[in-house]
Amino acid sequence: MTTLVLIRLVLDYVDDLDEAVEIAKAYDMHDSAGTSYYYMAADASGRSAIFEWANGTDDTDLDGSARQLVITYNDRDSYIGQAEGDSDFQWMTNFVIQLGYYDNEEDMKDLDRYQHIYERLAGIEGTVADEKGAMDILASVGRRSWNSNGEHLTVHSVIYNLSKKTVYWMPNENYNDPEAWFTFSL
Repeated sequence: MTTLVLIRLVLDYVDDLDEAVEIAKAYDMHDSAGTSYYYMAADASGRSAIFEWANGTDDTDLDGSARQLVITYNDRDSYIGQAEGDSDFQWMTNFVIQLGYYDNEEDMKDLDRYQHIYERLAGIEGTVADEKGAMDILASVGRRSWNSNGEHLTVHSVIYNLSKKTVYWMPNENYNDPEAWFTFSL
């Protein structure tokens, strides 16, 4: 199935992280975009996991035919690095966190954004005051302004409030336009 079907299954049928993992493990994933793909799932207990489909390196893994699911839990991610091991929270951006996935540091195009998100979250011990605060962190790494000379665009910025069971979605880096934010109840 495609990755978008996985998202729909998780949103429609999952009550906790364990159920999300079971659904992800049950299917072979395919993505025709020719890029890496990865997702994060979390539940109201504070548990989270990053789901990455990877095999080989970024240069050899673009068709997705041999990818394998790798699940990295927030309480078992110290093998990724010290920041991950020292933190009770997880974060992600367009970057595969699995060691050895990239051939060299030049290929790690969004590592800087990944590290910036960590620094922002570490400064507040991983706890964001509200949805606006979370969106401010996402805005700080928006592709239009982040080392791209305006050549790229962040298409989706999403905040999930697992206590209130709400979703805040904002398209196309409209961070300063409250009318562009969409709110959904889960």
